Amino acid sequence: MNYKLKRGDKAPIFSFVSPWAAENFDLERSFKNTNKVLIFLRYHGCLICQLDIRRLVDQIALFKDKDAEVFLIIQSSQETIKKIAEAKNWPFHIVCDPKAEIYEKYNIHEGNILQFLHPSGLPKVIKSLTYGHRHGKFEGKEMQLPGIFVLDKDNQVCFAHYGSHISDIPSYEKVAENILV
Repeated sequence: MNYKLKRGDKAPIFSFVSPWAAENFDLERSFKNTNKVLIFLRYHGCLICQLDIRRLVDQIALFKDKDAEVFLIIQSSQETIKKIAEAKNWPFHIVCDPKAEIYEKYNIHEGNILQFLHPSGLPKVIKSLTYGHRHGKFEGKEMQLPGIFVLDKDNQVCFAHYGSHISDIPSYEKVAENILV
């Protein structure tokens, strides 16, 4: 599928199991009548992703204040995530997708070497290092591009962003502006 989702489209539905619970969640049934924010990053070991996750933790109130459920979709395994932290350390849902099946549903693909080495990634890497982050385990697709989607209570797309390089995600303030209340 090469179709990129846009405002007004019905979002693809997926199921997932939390790294900390055996319960199977369904995006549509488990989170009915809830606005949703889906943030697709590469994997937890990525320095750029660690910085984006840190920003998300720091700015989660932007989404919680609008009663939105936040889902971080990453290509790390559940085992990797369980080793890193406990569920209470994550104020959002972690969706582990090491085979990139959900990425495919949302048409978020790998980039090329120029998108991977894009100059805007270097400042994010340096900033991540200054916070004490270190590159972790390589998982998933190394050149995976990011994406962010805001879905309304009926799973209609209110906002869609497909990254043009590996560090291309909009500010969380801009994303939160697109949540319908």
